Amino acid sequence: MLFSFALQENFAQGVSLVTSGVDILAVLVAAMLSTAVLAFLLARLRGHIRFFLLFAFLVLMYSLAKQLHLSSLVLVFGLAVNNADLFLRGPRLQRWLHPDQLASELGQLKSLTAESAFLVRTFFLPAFGFSIDLTNLLNSHLLW
Repeated sequence: MLFSFALQENFAQGVSLVTSGVDILAVLVAAMLSTAVLAFLLARLRGHIRFFLLFAFLVLMYSLAKQLHLSSLVLVFGLAVNNADLFLRGPRLQRWLHPDQLASELGQLKSLTAESAFLVRTFFLPAFGFSIDLTNLLNSHLLW
């Protein structure tokens, strides 16, 4: 978000400070609301579809971030979900949202994240190596 802040056209006029502030507020509100909705749904759902719901929420957050040009929404959503017990406090929220059930479901998501990161690295690095021509590394035009 800092990079987007510096690249705005109206950086020198101070308007970009307001725009970035609104973006940060939108990211925080969207992440907190989506975490509350996710905790509410996981508390009410029974069966084997709970893990799919977590994955669907990740895809939803990514697409929402892409659509609204809020690059850090997925990061803040992950922080909010992992620390739901800090954000969803109070006896009324605890009774309706059950953040402890959300925390128990996160183990599967963390496992999937670790395995998919390994899978991406496994396919990316050989593909990256296949795309490099060693003769181009000695090209003086590319070095300067």
